[in-house]
Amino acid sequence: MRRVLLVTHRAVPGGAQRLLAAVAPRLRAHGWEPVAALGEPGPIQRSFDGAGVPVHVVAGEEEVDAVARGAGAVLGLCAEGHRLGGPAAARLGIPAVWWRMLTPRGRPYEHAAAAIPVAAVACLTATAVPGQRALTPGAPVEVVPAGIDVGATAARRGAGRALRARIAPDGPLVGIVGRLDPAKGQDDFLRAATGLPRARFAVVGGAIVGHEGDFEARLHALARELGIEDRVTFAGHVGDPLMWIDALDVAVVASHHEAFGLVCVEALALGVPVVATATDGPAAILRAGGGVLVPPRDPAALADAIGRVLDARAPRGPAALAEPYDVALTARRLATLLDRVSGAPRGRAGSAAARDALPAGA
Repeated sequence: MRRVLLVTHRAVPGGAQRLLAAVAPRLRAHGWEPVAALGEPGPIQRSFDGAGVPVHVVAGEEEVDAVARGAGAVLGLCAEGHRLGGPAAARLGIPAVWWRMLTPRGRPYEHAAAAIPVAAVACLTATAVPGQRALTPGAPVEVVPAGIDVGATAARRGAGRALRARIAPDGPLVGIVGRLDPAKGQDDFLRAATGLPRARFAVVGGAIVGHEGDFEARLHALARELGIEDRVTFAGHVGDPLMWIDALDVAVVASHHEAFGLVCVEALALGVPVVATATDGPAAILRAGGGVLVPPRDPAALADAIGRVLDARAPRGPAALAEPYDVALTARRLATLLDRVSGAPRGRAGSAAARDALPAGA
């Protein structure tokens, strides 16, 4: 069995890091033994440990080289994961794969990351592929969507019943689940809430990355300013987001731009209808049904769509809508890509300036 080094700069329990930890043990079924390298200590270590995946916290080129030595490939998560793993792969003659969690938008740090040799790039949706091919014209680019354990998630139906009865005993409950960030549109969600007087609302997620500034405080102030403070529950970061999603009558994704949106798939598996902005990931995920798409940055359209879904009173949808995004398929696609590049030619390491130009959270 060949070894693959999975590299992530951040160790926060964000969607990308949880995805990597979920994929890791499933690579074994396809002939790849995973080892994780983290650029910092943090909560996601427990997820790798729980899956029996060895974890190394690395700092500096020598430590990265040491854990990469003997691997058949290096997989870097996000631009910073490629920054950590890509140069080591080039120095050791190992193919590097860059798994993008964002759609290319011409950001300076993307060009910096693209200067580091890469054997192939994986994007979350087909929408992201043309931009990525322009960014890394010498590398093949393939689509590897994110995924969840659909069966295990669907088995949680009903887990939020008691929570819902406590928070919204006499009306519908509408929620937005995800880390707090201005780009996630939690403020648009609160503004939409003013147009839905008979509902209660939940904002589930915390400021876990560290660059959110005072956004959380501003959301609380906005709820007071809008006069809806008594109808909004701010749950903060939670250990069991599925229980909260299951408690909802409508799950909302209000992102200004969303490369994927795991919460869409989780909601579909739980049968909860989704109202999401028509950005890359949600548009692809909801193509087969299970939700309504609205323009980003449009609280009025968001409120109208939520109201229509609530009025429809439709029964919970089938978990089958989520099955194209099962994490077992994600692992198989990644393993196939790793198989394909394992003999690919390697280039020279990117410059130190290119590696150091990447911002936090890229």
